[in-house]
Amino acid sequence: MAGTPGMKQKRRPGGEARQRSWTAMRIYKTFTSVQIEAVAEIARKNLHKYILDLSSAGYLVIWRPKRNGHPGGHTIWRIARDSGPNAPIVRFNRDGVYDPNRDIVYPFRDAAHD
Repeated sequence: MAGTPGMKQKRRPGGEARQRSWTAMRIYKTFTSVQIEAVAEIARKNLHKYILDLSSAGYLVIWRPKRNGHPGGHTIWRIARDSGPNAPIVRFNRDGVYDPNRDIVYPFRDAAHD
């Protein structure tokens, strides 16, 4: 797989699940984590972390915030950057997300990932 200079390749657990999740997100366009978890067969914790990382890198935005106490009150996410079929990869050193479709690293936009 192509990458940026100095990039370390390491097979990470859950990579296939994240690919299935990304594919489902691209199909749904707007979705809840519950929908993706069900169709992509991914662990809730892994999916939650992936969604937050994608959001921080500009791939996802909140379409409707969580509404406690309401039926169907889950956060609804929307894809903001659909770069292609290959799932964005969170970099091992946690400085951003590598996009294998465009061969670009998108840095995280907030300090929560330091």
